[in-house]
Amino acid sequence: MEIATKTTTAIMMTAMTITAMVRKGRGLPNEFELEVTASPVEVLLPKLASGEWSSVDVTKAFYKRAIIAHQAIFVDKALERAAYLDEELKKTGKPIGPLHGLHISLRDQLANKGFETTMGEQYVYAL
Repeated sequence: MEIATKTTTAIMMTAMTITAMVRKGRGLPNEFELEVTASPVEVLLPKLASGEWSSVDVTKAFYKRAIIAHQAIFVDKALERAAYLDEELKKTGKPIGPLHGLHISLRDQLANKGFETTMGEQYVYAL
C-alpha cells in the first residue's frame, strides 16, 4: 500500500509541475522544442555554432523536458549561461568551444560549490 501511495504522490507532483509550467506561460514543449530535444549532437552542435538555433532556445527546450521528468533544478543558471553564450557568438562570430551551447544534465550526486546536493533523495521517495 505504501508504494502505491508514493507512486500516486509522484504522479500528482508531475501533474502539478506541468500545470505550473502552463500557468507561468512556459507551456509544454512545442514542435520546435521537441525537434531540438530529439536531435542528435551531430545536428545540435552545428546549428548552435552557426547561430541558427540559440543557446537560450535549446536550453529552454531541454529544461521543459527535464521539468516534466522532475530533473530540472538549476534552470535560471542554465539560462544565464545560455544567454552569455549567445551574446559571445554574436560578438565574435565564433563558438566558445566545441560544445558551445550544448545542454547537459548532471546527476545530483557530486557536491558542487554553491549548490545543494541531495543525491536524488527526493526522487527515491516518490518511487
